[in-house]
Amino acid sequence: MATTVTPAHSRLKTTALVINLAVLVQLALGIAMLTGLYSVAIAKAHSGVGYITMIGSVIAAVFAWQLSKADASAKGLFFHALSLPVLAIIQFGLGEMIGGSDALKWLHVALGIAFVGASVSLYTLLDKRR
Repeated sequence: MATTVTPAHSRLKTTALVINLAVLVQLALGIAMLTGLYSVAIAKAHSGVGYITMIGSVIAAVFAWQLSKADASAKGLFFHALSLPVLAIIQFGLGEMIGGSDALKWLHVALGIAFVGASVSLYTLLDKRR
């Protein structure tokens, strides 16, 4: 049985891939900072890639909304994609507030790990829809 892939599906899958690549870069930079390789340049790069991740997650939510309008069975996928910008905004706020707080740092790390899982699962869910 052949299925057709809508343009919204293709755009969402491409955006999810970009988000995953950005998240992997952030993960590597975050691990570098946690293991003692902290520098201002690494911190700024981590933050800059965070902007890319946040913008990508908003774009993914818009494409998921378009897909849910074209295919009623994609409502769950839309709400999954909608969770990414919410997590990204909270994550970004935590990153800005860390300062010297150890508790906020580990909350930021935990939410970052959850974001990695959410972004990877978005991509794999899109792969399943084929």
